[in-house]
Amino acid sequence: MALYQSTRDESLLEIKVQSVADRGGAYIISALRDEDAAVVREKAVAFLIGGGKLLQEPDAADLEVMLTSFEGRELEPNELALGKEQVAFADFPRAVDWTELPSAEVRESVRVAIVGAGIGGVAMGIQLERLQIPYTIYERQGAVGGTWAANTYPEARVDVTSFLYQYSFMKQYPWAHHYATQQEMADYLEQVAIQYGVREHIQLNTEVVAGRWDAETSSWTISIRREHGGEEVISAPIFISASGLFNKSKMPAIAGVDDFKGEVVHTAHWVDEFNPAGKRVALIGNGSSGSQLMPHLARTSGHLTVFQRTPQWVAPLDNYHGEVGEELQWLLQNFPHYWNWHCYAAYATTNYAQLMNYTDEAWIAGGGLISQKNDAMRVFLTDYIKDKLKDRPELIDKSIPGYAPTARRLVIDNGWYDSLLRDNVTLVASSIDHITFDSIVDATGGATEVDAIVLASGFEVERYLWPVDYVGRDGLTLSELWATDGPRSYLGISLPNFPNFFIMFGPNGQPRTGGYHMWSEIWTRYIGRAIVRLVEEGATSIEVRRDVFDEYNRLQDAEHDRLILQTEGRYGYAVAAYQRDVNHIPWMTWDYADRLTNPSDDDFHLS
Repeated sequence: MALYQSTRDESLLEIKVQSVADRGGAYIISALRDEDAAVVREKAVAFLIGGGKLLQEPDAADLEVMLTSFEGRELEPNELALGKEQVAFADFPRAVDWTELPSAEVRESVRVAIVGAGIGGVAMGIQLERLQIPYTIYERQGAVGGTWAANTYPEARVDVTSFLYQYSFMKQYPWAHHYATQQEMADYLEQVAIQYGVREHIQLNTEVVAGRWDAETSSWTISIRREHGGEEVISAPIFISASGLFNKSKMPAIAGVDDFKGEVVHTAHWVDEFNPAGKRVALIGNGSSGSQLMPHLARTSGHLTVFQRTPQWVAPLDNYHGEVGEELQWLLQNFPHYWNWHCYAAYATTNYAQLMNYTDEAWIAGGGLISQKNDAMRVFLTDYIKDKLKDRPELIDKSIPGYAPTARRLVIDNGWYDSLLRDNVTLVASSIDHITFDSIVDATGGATEVDAIVLASGFEVERYLWPVDYVGRDGLTLSELWATDGPRSYLGISLPNFPNFFIMFGPNGQPRTGGYHMWSEIWTRYIGRAIVRLVEEGATSIEVRRDVFDEYNRLQDAEHDRLILQTEGRYGYAVAAYQRDVNHIPWMTWDYADRLTNPSDDDFHLS
């Protein structure tokens, strides 16, 4: 497609694209047959030898032709619109602009306070930089990066390809790995913050404690606490939480954990000095963090006991530890448009995963479990488990989940099954009853003596906006707003009775596919447009209408009833606390993006 864009060689569009299933059909890769790929390579070499000139950027009609050809199918209107952004030919694909730049005095009147200097906070800062609106980002940690600064346990890395888990405006970043390590991602975010002028607006080791809406001044009174400077109260007309979903580590509610005499380490608060060599170590938690860390503990500890309450679907992933080779790096940096289409391919591949989340009543009536696609994926993953554990058949039944794949997030195999086969690793497939001063007692009554406990118990993802105490209009607190059935929002961003307040990754704000950087850009555009509208209409506050909020949540609940995220996933972290999914967006990716890109002015009160 990159070659076609520069040459307009129509014969390239005539090549038929194959759809290749990956991860049991969760992902679909657009690929060429070997003989067609050879033709493309020959034409590409001729193009480069001939000078490799870059033609003008494609217009909307060109892009539609190319995206359709790339996918090998017709795209839905909203899907096409999102695809045109995601291929990222513009410098800032999701930029916000003024109708006419207001005076510095007017822009100063909408000063913004942002909580968190992770992916979302940095993206929001860049959007405000472009709008020339003053802002400050308050970060309680000592470094930029959010979760990628906090989670420093061994082998922590991205489980979404680096070429999707990145900003669209940071072109041709030279990733070292196909799936960035924790340090690589933290370095990336620091570099982006510096390059785009955001770093100087970030105050590290500064925690936002509380925020209260002041109706008289149409601004937020915000209490902050500095690590070495005490407490301070500031005022800001606009308040944005970019604290994210994974900011409050979850301590398992296990009786006796405080009585344990040995070391206890949580993956979100890793201690580099922790040395498992020669020790009897217990690992509690088998989600993404636990499965990434487990091989390290298996290799380095004297004996590792893994406590597994519920098995996870652990999926293979090619090139998970692979470095970006010299040839690919050259293409990304030198071949016209190749970076754009390579990154678009990473995005398009993941879109199919959301189709796994729906039940097919006709398929179930015919004897199926969920749907043809989901059942096929279950077979693939089950066969993978059986093959990996064929030398230890007693582990197979303990490792096959009873729920459908994708009802919870798939865990990537970082060596989980290989580690289970080691002589120094024991799997206890039982919940934990209690902990004593030197042992863990499981629900069967079995006691395992251990010297150290590693908690990979994740985060309290239902604790939205933690730990800030927010109070909105008329003294309404978040606990009062959410008293009926837990956290809710409008589009994952806005709350009634909380004027001039926006959330990035709020309740039911987690899209089912795509990279977090991509969604951060979309959220910042939505928020940026709201701020521009506020200023250009001469208002002092903007607030989502309660009837709009209520109707949106009614529709959201109805849509969730179609998804296995709420039924099959009922014991997962997203559902357990409130018996409904409080994390995920139920809409298809492009339909949610359309709601954010084309909001109705009637959704909000301005005053």
